[in-house]
Amino acid sequence: VAHNLAAAYNNAVVELMNDGSYQKALDYAKQSGNKKLVTTAGHNGALYFMQQEQFNKALQFAAYSNQKDKLRLAVYQAKGTSYFDKGDYHTAIKAFEKSGDSGAVESCYAALFSKEQKKLGSISTAEDLKANQKTIYNMAAYAKKSGNQKLISYVDDLKRHL
Repeated sequence: VAHNLAAAYNNAVVELMNDGSYQKALDYAKQSGNKKLVTTAGHNGALYFMQQEQFNKALQFAAYSNQKDKLRLAVYQAKGTSYFDKGDYHTAIKAFEKSGDSGAVESCYAALFSKEQKKLGSISTAEDLKANQKTIYNMAAYAKKSGNQKLISYVDDLKRHL
């Protein structure tokens, strides 16, 4: 009887995952008491929700995976990439920091620099520079955090004329 019950739980969990019902699959897996079934449902659910860009849900499922640390980093990496692609660089930075991807964090700061630079428009006089002083200082902060020496040199040159 125990063997039949275990097989029924296994079949139910597999079928629910195939249908995309990961929450129910995880619940059934927990009820079964089968640790391997729980980790499989958690892992597959995390991958599914990461692909759906439901990152908080993906992190909840990742907690049940036997590769939870690696999977959490992957979720944060995917979250950072998604927000970067949408132009939400501040949210992307937070996610990339949690994933440990310092290169991606620097890329976000370089993108923020570019976003600020576009605000400058045409600068032909010292008054134009002074009128954009706040933007230039924002650019300086982003350039420094990006680690990009060309950006740092460019903004340092602008600051010398303030």
